[in-house]
Amino acid sequence: MSDAPFQAARLLMEAGRYDLAEAKLRLAAAIEPENAAVHTSLSLCLAAQGKLAQAVDVARAAIRLNPQSDTAHYALGSALFYQGKLEPALAALKEALRLDPESAGYHGLLAFIYAKQLRWQEALDAARHGLEIDPQEKWCLNVRGVALSNLGRGKEASQTLEAALSDDPENWLTHANRGFVALRAGDSLRAQGHLREALRLNPSQAQLRWLWIKSIKSRFAPYRWLLRLILSDPSVAGRALLGLTLAVFFLPPYVRFVTNPAPDSLSAYWVGYSSLLLVVTAIWSINPLMNFLLQFAPVGGLILSRRERMAACCTVGLLASSLALIAGGWARGSPELIRCGAHAIMLTLPLNALFLCRTAGAAAFSLASVLALAVLAIASLSWPDNQPGSFDFMYPAGILGAWLLLTSVIRRQMYAARSS
Repeated sequence: MSDAPFQAARLLMEAGRYDLAEAKLRLAAAIEPENAAVHTSLSLCLAAQGKLAQAVDVARAAIRLNPQSDTAHYALGSALFYQGKLEPALAALKEALRLDPESAGYHGLLAFIYAKQLRWQEALDAARHGLEIDPQEKWCLNVRGVALSNLGRGKEASQTLEAALSDDPENWLTHANRGFVALRAGDSLRAQGHLREALRLNPSQAQLRWLWIKSIKSRFAPYRWLLRLILSDPSVAGRALLGLTLAVFFLPPYVRFVTNPAPDSLSAYWVGYSSLLLVVTAIWSINPLMNFLLQFAPVGGLILSRRERMAACCTVGLLASSLALIAGGWARGSPELIRCGAHAIMLTLPLNALFLCRTAGAAAFSLASVLALAVLAIASLSWPDNQPGSFDFMYPAGILGAWLLLTSVIRRQMYAARSS
């Protein structure tokens, strides 16, 4: 009989010894290969160890053995959720809830899936159903807090998460969500405290470190304002930044095309253009700029990686060099030097990415962009600057296309690094 190894495996799972529990469950499955409960427990055990593909296969085997097992559908939904396959996970959880609508834990995972899909009202409703069954269900409390925050009900979100922490002060996820809600509200000190505690309780979470560094940098007012804007509505903030970038690239050439300034006023034109580029680039490069300042804080050298420090120093050095070129060109009345400085400003994004990209392909793309923009900056020293019309539109159009493509690649890399 498989009862002895199965019961031993359950005790080991409760103790967090999933590797030993897996061996017991595989023994139990070998003794009773038709036992759906054993396969379900094995799937949950595998998922807890990060063996998600195996967990999905075992959960599906359990469902084939017993299609009416709500826990088997839950195990499948859980493994698919951690794989990032949200729609199949949602279908599995709905089936589990159809079979057992009184499980608060099932409602909690359903709420998490809705939250991952940014369906905040549905996440809030699912969390509410779970809390009606079990007012202390941790997943439901956490999702309720985050959903309320995203629905603009920050005070209720804080109260929900504080109540959850009063019942379970050692829950790392609740500390993390409380810190995130505080960060969105601009309360950097409270966010720092909760995120530091979450990181102490679960130091393996890379995203916690990322958020904790954000909370430290949010002590600087410009960064705090920009971070609140991004966290409040990332899609709106992204569209606003894209619109600003488009305006900066195309409005000055259009003004030059319409006004056709005299050659002796081209230096002023390029200084204005460079200033606008500098503002937009500083927004895009706010993280390395803040990392540079963070190096001088007492904990800066400890929380930033070597690559982050190198990226910060290179970004600041490049921006300083660009400003020196622009100032020198303005002092000497040389539009060529100013234009070279403007192109050098554009190097900051790929140069920063070169240090931080996780994959060889993205790093190679960033290196190629750095070299191409460097050649462009040097070549611009010898370009004639008295050609009106189409030339003024062609060069920002080409640069903008390459820059936005690069930005999309880098942002994908950033999110991949943050979730790893």
